[in-house]
Amino acid sequence: MQSGKKKVLLIGWDAADWKVINPLLEKGEMPTLKKFLEDGVHGNIATMEPALSPMLWTSIATGKTPEQHGILNFTEPNSESGGIRPVTNKSRKTKAIWNILNQNGYKSNVVSWWPSNPAEPINGVMISNLFQKPTGQAGNMNPLPKGTVYPKRLEQTIADLRIHPGELTKEHIAPFVPDYHKIEKDKTKRLELLGSILSETASVQAAATHIMETEPWDFMAVYFDGIDHFSHGFMGYHPPKVSPELSDKAFNMYKHVVNGGYKFHDMMLERLLELAGPDTTVIINSDHGFHSDHLRPLKLPNEPAAPAYEHREFGIFCMKGPGIKKGEKIFGVSLLDIAPTILSLFDLPIGKDMPGKALVDAFVGDKKLEFVDSWDKVPGDAGMHNSTVDLDTESSQESLQQLIDLGYIEDPGENRMKAAENSIRESNYNLARSLLSLNEHYKALKIFKKLYQDYPDEHRFAAHQLVCFDKLKYYDQGRALINKVKVKLNPLPPNFIYYEGVILTGEGNYNEALDLFTELAENHSGLRGINIQLGNVYLKLGSVEQAIASFEKAVKNDLHNAKAHYGLGLCYSDIQEYDQAIGHYLQSLDLVYYNPSAHFFLGEALVMINEKAMAINAFNIAVSQAPGIIKAHQWLVKLYSELGDEAQSNKHHNFVDNNISVPVTVVSGLPRSGTSMMMQMLERGGMTVLTDKKREADINNPKGYYEYELVKNLGRESAWLNDLDDEVVKIIAQLLPHLSEKRSYRVIFMERDIEQILRSQQKMIGKTPEQQNAYPLGLATTFAKQLSYVKKWMEHQPNVETLFVKYTDVINDPSLEACRVNDFLGGGLNVLEMVTPVDKALYRNVKPF
Repeated sequence: MQSGKKKVLLIGWDAADWKVINPLLEKGEMPTLKKFLEDGVHGNIATMEPALSPMLWTSIATGKTPEQHGILNFTEPNSESGGIRPVTNKSRKTKAIWNILNQNGYKSNVVSWWPSNPAEPINGVMISNLFQKPTGQAGNMNPLPKGTVYPKRLEQTIADLRIHPGELTKEHIAPFVPDYHKIEKDKTKRLELLGSILSETASVQAAATHIMETEPWDFMAVYFDGIDHFSHGFMGYHPPKVSPELSDKAFNMYKHVVNGGYKFHDMMLERLLELAGPDTTVIINSDHGFHSDHLRPLKLPNEPAAPAYEHREFGIFCMKGPGIKKGEKIFGVSLLDIAPTILSLFDLPIGKDMPGKALVDAFVGDKKLEFVDSWDKVPGDAGMHNSTVDLDTESSQESLQQLIDLGYIEDPGENRMKAAENSIRESNYNLARSLLSLNEHYKALKIFKKLYQDYPDEHRFAAHQLVCFDKLKYYDQGRALINKVKVKLNPLPPNFIYYEGVILTGEGNYNEALDLFTELAENHSGLRGINIQLGNVYLKLGSVEQAIASFEKAVKNDLHNAKAHYGLGLCYSDIQEYDQAIGHYLQSLDLVYYNPSAHFFLGEALVMINEKAMAINAFNIAVSQAPGIIKAHQWLVKLYSELGDEAQSNKHHNFVDNNISVPVTVVSGLPRSGTSMMMQMLERGGMTVLTDKKREADINNPKGYYEYELVKNLGRESAWLNDLDDEVVKIIAQLLPHLSEKRSYRVIFMERDIEQILRSQQKMIGKTPEQQNAYPLGLATTFAKQLSYVKKWMEHQPNVETLFVKYTDVINDPSLEACRVNDFLGGGLNVLEMVTPVDKALYRNVKPF
């Protein structure tokens, strides 16, 4: 039955992953999905951390983050009886898509969404996620838990659709475990688990197809947790065999189960699509993927919800229907995009408080979007619960036991108060992890700090603080926390050693970080991200070949590593192998589309091979994701002008004029390269120099050092740069990578022969003639690497313009160099005065060692 309006069917396949699906498609073993992909669009969907299903499926249904919607755990404290219960939709703080549709006169049918207990009184049908749990005996199952079905008139009909594991026959089991009859009777727990998954999945299908046939609907949402349960229960047996502890006999017995689960879903999909009809827009998505290859963890950490570490960061997204493109790939899909897209399909406004976006790239032609401040503020009947709705205690306990059996929660035991406390602790932990994944680093840090304070033996809370410290550049706090943990944990666990290396990198101690990461990679080669960190440090040291080797190791280990491909793109851009760079940028963006820097550098690489139209597209995406990338706008001004599109060129030119802030002027270079002389020139030319004069002039710098104390802590704190106006500040070369990303910079970079710099430094710091004349070979090598890295870093910064000035040129022709500097800074300086500080008598220490 149909109401005659637009129709949308949303199918949730928990944990579905392209890594399992694609081989099955190639062998023709998922024919329904294959045809679906040919008729629509598909791509990766990016999950959020932590990858816990109740949180994620609520984000999908609401378009809101966990902080906004309030579902933070598998369990919640039970205010009625004490202790805990499985999380319910009564904890949801915002409207789901079916509530919004309810207010707009649409009928919605929702089956088994997690969490949807107790069923909401919507305009349509809701069957909660407790429906499919079998209780009682085959042929004599217990009544449905209270509140499982709305409207109540359908309760018995829906109850009769349940399938009990005892009703399954050998014909149902054989496709998954062909040799099931060889299993000894006392070793059938795996078969029992398989039977439970099959019966529950089939029950959801039965209920969904029944109400699709018999009840009117405009929007239909049906959620299957079968793939997730097949994967958690049997992925250890899925080819390739990874665990050395797994016997060949057990592997061969259960190796077909996971693929069988996917094929079972494909068979069910055929019937759902048939009932939906060709005029319905259908979306299939998962909330995350599942590690199915050598990357699957062999051992899970000892913490609640540990099975979530088996989840992969990319799931699946597919959509087809009227007005949807055919056979195309779509990029940049996130869980938060599903609800806005469904609203756009019904031509309804999107909430401005929904962080996601409508996937307009999937539509044929332009799609006009409208917006509303928040659907939560729109009055009307949304079909939501009132505060008096109560819950079925017995069914809650049965559902709780299943979560215990699956390993998602600990057995609460008899101490109800402790169980409730643990549930609150884990909810706060999950909230903080969610905030961290959404780049709300400071808010996340506050929660992690409080958790570690309250639970000082839970070192996972300390580890997540270190991530926050790195993101916020609070390196001194990170160092202090690591030292604190070292007192408690000896030896220091590999993940803390890893974060120590990250902090060393952030502080600019690249050689120390390299030594630490190298040792860590040798002793813990499977540590996630270690080769990425090695690649990044090698890049910072200017060792591009070694950086490539490290990133290549990361790609070899995981072809779907977006950070590794991005790193390789930067490397190949550095050595001007632009075709290879472009290939890696594209592979990175195929996996993680939101990366404005990757789009920008892709654009620059495309310019280098004269692919102007493609470069324009890349720069446009970069500025759509990060409008403040001024260099991308400047490229678009140039490229559009060359193509004769003056309207677009002028648009971006106006943006640059209206939005570019006054760049911070920086004088930089290696110590003793003439930076103080340049500061004096700029001061005499009329600029305001930023100096606190704490370091007084001496015999080595008789005209002053022009230093500013805060610069020394730039690796830990850079926010003060955002408050500068037209001052000029001296920053040594090694600290330039710590510049705040919120400002643009004009860097006057002083260059001087390395041997002259070293001679000057030795004369300055050496206490004896022998020390003053000793050639510091190690320092020379380090300076050369640092200089190479800093120059390449400046090339890759969209917000940095650089003028290189040779120290000897200033000494030999100060007027010419003063003119160059004046032109670089836009004119207006007193060039005649700029030359007065240049004193050839101070041009010393030029003899070789």
